[in-house]
Amino acid sequence: MRIKHWLNGNSLKMYDKLSNLRVELTTRAPGDFKVYRAVEGAPDGPKDWRPMRKGIADLHHRAEVGQAATGRYLEALAAVHDATPLRQLVEPLCQPALEPARGPSNPPAAPSAVPTSATTAAAVRPRRVRALNPLAAADAALLTAVSRHEFLINGLRNRDLRRILYGAQEVAAPEARRQSAAVTRQLRLLRAHGLIHKVPKTHRYVVSEGSRVAITALLRRETPVSRP
Repeated sequence: MRIKHWLNGNSLKMYDKLSNLRVELTTRAPGDFKVYRAVEGAPDGPKDWRPMRKGIADLHHRAEVGQAATGRYLEALAAVHDATPLRQLVEPLCQPALEPARGPSNPPAAPSAVPTSATTAAAVRPRRVRALNPLAAADAALLTAVSRHEFLINGLRNRDLRRILYGAQEVAAPEARRQSAAVTRQLRLLRAHGLIHKVPKTHRYVVSEGSRVAITALLRRETPVSRP
């Protein structure tokens, strides 16, 4: 038996062979991954995060990302058997939270600008976000989307989540911007609750290891039957 997940030409699969469970990553589109290397033809030059290459030069990088992806997949499988009480996992998510502080990469204000007390307070005070409601259809759909196993390969982006929540059909530019802004707010909500974190120097997000247990427990819950 085999289970296979695809994302942007790369695949993650699990299968049994001779009574052994095996998990493998196939990278047919290695350029979707970023590796820290010098430019082609200048091995001693400055290094930066650049697309992974298909040749043997990045073979060790492919081994590293494959090990990381399969490790995340096995951790996700282990989350199914967690015995933590559901209330203990869910209670923090059902309360308002504060967004994480902005990183130091944001440019500082001009030296000539004199901050007022209002702007200083706005810069220091974290933004408050609403509580999650796992029983609501919208929040349940959001948690289901971010926990999809193909995102264990290389994380998810705004466009990936938008495709799942709103469909893959083409829409007009104003509607596409509205959907993108809505997904940005949802990603901000999940980050504030600690369910996802951003991969440095990318636009990708991954579900944090401990949070996957909570999401898995929520998605496995027995949905109550509505009475007429």
